Parts: sequence; C-alpha cells; structure tokens
Amino acid sequence: YNWILDPTWTLSSGSGTNQIEILFGANAAEGILQVNTENYCGISENASKQIDVIYVGIDEPGNNDMLIYPNPSKGIVHITFHETPVQPTEIMVKNLTGKTVYYSKAIQEKLMEVDLSDLPAGIYLLQLRVENVLSTRRIVLEK
Repeated sequence: YNWILDPTWTLSSGSGTNQIEILFGANAAEGILQVNTENYCGISENASKQIDVIYVGIDEPGNNDMLIYPNPSKGIVHITFHETPVQPTEIMVKNLTGKTVYYSKAIQEKLMEVDLSDLPAGIYLLQLRVENVLSTRRIVLEK
C-alpha cells in the first residue's frame, strides 16, 4: 500500500499497510487521500477520497499547547501536551446538559489517557484546567 496525503497532513502510523492514522494539525487543509495497491500477481488498483477537515474545538488560550485524539473516539481519549504541565491537570467531561460525567485530577504528565467507554455515544465537552487556564474541546463518542 502506497498512501499519498495532502502535504498539510501527517501520516502518524500504518505506512505500507491497509489502515493508516492521519494527524491533522492546526493548518491542515482539505484534500485528496489516495492509495495505490499492488498484489503479489502484479495487479494494481488505485482509490482516492476527498477529505474535508473540520475543526470541532473551541479556540481558547492554551488549546494549541495540547493534542486531543482520537476524535471521534470509541471511548479512550488521549491528551498530549507539548510540554509537561507545571501544576496538576483537572480533567472534566460534561454532557450537553452541563452535568459532569467524568472528573479526574492528574499529576504533571505529558501524556494522559481518559477512559470514557462507560459513557453512551454522543457529544461531550472535555474541559482541562491547566495552570489556571480552562480549555474546552468538543469530543464525540461513537459506539
């Protein structure tokens, strides 16, 4: 498998396989995802798909200092900070009625994993309080 991506995208994993993970950074644009395949008999096929990049986060101070993925998620959400926070991080997940359905306080970690697999499918607000800055991102859970 030979994957061809828009230059504003980053191939995170799966190069040469039938399944890939792409990271879309802050400057990612819509584009064409193309794959070229060839089997052991030398028969090849090409396929392409238009990808529209839609940002679902709420732009607030501090949001560019972290990456929250995958979104949509099956239940496990990863939070990666560019730098390790100096103070503990509060993680709150609220449903669309404003009820807190998950809360955790993490010690200064650069990478965190949030397990929301007990929650039903839907749209949630993930709030992070890091060094007295509250950032909110919309996340989607799929089951």
